[in-house]
Amino acid sequence: VTHYDRGVKFPIFVDWELISYTDGVSHVRLELTPGKHIICSPAEKNHYADIDVEAGQTYFIYHDYKPGMWKPDCNMTPVTEYETDRISRGVSVINKYLPKVISPEEKQEILDLLETKKGKKRADWKKAKLDYEQGTNDVKEFIKVVKKDEFIPAKYL
Repeated sequence: VTHYDRGVKFPIFVDWELISYTDGVSHVRLELTPGKHIICSPAEKNHYADIDVEAGQTYFIYHDYKPGMWKPDCNMTPVTEYETDRISRGVSVINKYLPKVISPEEKQEILDLLETKKGKKRADWKKAKLDYEQGTNDVKEFIKVVKKDEFIPAKYL
């Protein structure tokens, strides 16, 4: 869920496959198999969420715009069951807007843009993957961990 209306597109990769993007007030809905997954959003800094999914549960991660030094940046923040105001905001976005779903053509367009070398390149997702796999220090501060038991209870949805 993103709740900051800036109109900047941030790609969302799950297990290193481009799934969709967020821009403005929007959300992406993922149905993941139980177990561990990595969500990555490359921007000025590469942001990651290690998530351990339990079957039948719902998890929220806020994916918000933040100004970067040289180019737009984002932030990924897991939401806990105790953050009822953030859950309410997320549910309102989900109920008001359709999830961002991209066509194969849009997916290729986004990947092409990420590969471009003519000043338009906003993010390097291949480097993000390599940095994550190597566990470099500058990556560790941008990894958020979402545990199995950090789901949003159904009563809030």
